[in-house]
Amino acid sequence: MTFSSTTNTSFLIIADSYGKCLSPTVSTPYYSITTYSISGLRWFNPYDDNLNLFALIQTEKFSSLFSTTSNILFLVGINSVRNLPATNVIQQLDQFLHLLFSNYTHLTAGQIIITTCPPCLKISNRYSNISLLQNNIDYYNHLLFSLSSKYKVSVLDLKISFEWLGRDGLHIDYVYREEFSNIILNYINNTNMHQQTSSNVSTRSRYSISK
Repeated sequence: MTFSSTTNTSFLIIADSYGKCLSPTVSTPYYSITTYSISGLRWFNPYDDNLNLFALIQTEKFSSLFSTTSNILFLVGINSVRNLPATNVIQQLDQFLHLLFSNYTHLTAGQIIITTCPPCLKISNRYSNISLLQNNIDYYNHLLFSLSSKYKVSVLDLKISFEWLGRDGLHIDYVYREEFSNIILNYINNTNMHQQTSSNVSTRSRYSISK
């Protein structure tokens, strides 16, 4: 991949098991990325606080993590959408974002990115066939774009093929992990480049006015 020539910016990725496709740390002359991946992570999990992002962001560990950056990408959702109606999951995400921005007000000045849910072939007790499951995923992704405008967060649309899924129908197959990782990294790189371009334009404008 090609990296943009910008000042150094830090990004934090909070992910479920999809984050296993990413390196724990990525460092370039222009930005750094730290990834924390927790298998089974959900936006909200009433049965296990260790897999409950709503609870985790209120812990000292995550407070420390969030204090280091204003740029966070959330690669979360599939474990919720496989087990709950899309409308319920979006309500949980709405409450999560409200809490996030209330507790960490500095994040309003940064980039918050949420990925859509990729396709899934692993059925659940609630969604007993692939068609029902995929319809719920598609509806969640649709609602996610609507919710993003409320909080002014960005959405990374993970339009990947079913062929990328491993034998379990849920995780990314080993042969596609690098390509999946590059989708995330290229998006962050492009975001970083756009931020730097905007900053340069703003600086030039102020300079012109002062002259």
